[in-house]
Amino acid sequence: MAILLGVLSALFFSLTFILNQMMSLSVTSWAWTASLRFLFMFPLFGLVVAFQRNNGFKKIVNAIKSDWKYWMVWSNVGFSLFYIPMCFASTLVPAWMIASSWQITIIAGSVIAPIIEENKDKRKKYKLSVIEILSFLLILLGITLLELHQITLIRDSFLLIVSLLLMVISAFSYPLGNRKILKINKEKYLLNTAERILAMIVCTIPVWIVCSILGYFQSGLPSRQQLSMGFSVAFFSGFIATYLFFYATQRSHENFKQLSTVETTQSLEIVFTIVLGNLFLKEYITGFLAFTGIFFVLIGMIWKSLHSDVGNDIKTIDTTNN
Repeated sequence: MAILLGVLSALFFSLTFILNQMMSLSVTSWAWTASLRFLFMFPLFGLVVAFQRNNGFKKIVNAIKSDWKYWMVWSNVGFSLFYIPMCFASTLVPAWMIASSWQITIIAGSVIAPIIEENKDKRKKYKLSVIEILSFLLILLGITLLELHQITLIRDSFLLIVSLLLMVISAFSYPLGNRKILKINKEKYLLNTAERILAMIVCTIPVWIVCSILGYFQSGLPSRQQLSMGFSVAFFSGFIATYLFFYATQRSHENFKQLSTVETTQSLEIVFTIVLGNLFLKEYITGFLAFTGIFFVLIGMIWKSLHSDVGNDIKTIDTTNN
């Protein structure tokens, strides 16, 4: 069930890359693109929490007040440091390239898991099997081939390097912030999925206000078209996809293998993005390197998913001492 939710979230998340690319083609600022998503998400999740009628707002306030530094830091890592670099990168390269670079997050989730676990005994569950290592290498190979293909299309290789660095920051920040908030929420507060997301949004509001001010000075107020697309991103990706993904990770947080697989399902975003990019942006994928790269990313994801629960049956590699 959690893996299916991860796949559905990947479908809705892919709309982010398409809509961000469409907004980047206008004269409006990337800063508005970044801020509008979360400013629109705020009332959407506020309504969900209000309809739950379980004192959700009080629970959120108490949680943030109790560990406000922790919530502020990791909420901004998980949301601000994830989305701002992605929005800026969308002004430099095509949507499908952003989607392919984003697949680094599949590996990032497994890499950071042993690092953020303070209990040495619990780190044993974060061992990576040989098959998982190989599947990650396949995904990395696929991303590398896609990057090589993009180099042949973009004359300014500096832009490609900058966009890749931005996406590495984004790809590591999202699972890092999510896992850190999952950890403290599990140990102390037990907020449900909607409450947890709303708490993180509240902690990042100052950043989105600053982004809005920057966007105003760059291009004035957002146009009706950008407001419309910004709300679409907030609803389909920020609201539906984020809820599905966070709910899936919350269901899986006790099982590292399944949690890692849920994160791996996000590699399907590249397929959805290519299809949607073809339909709405007329961005067509051609060339042997591109198709081979996509093939390796998908094979790596499928292989990882099929062997997510057999880690105890095969030789494992302990990455906690690296």
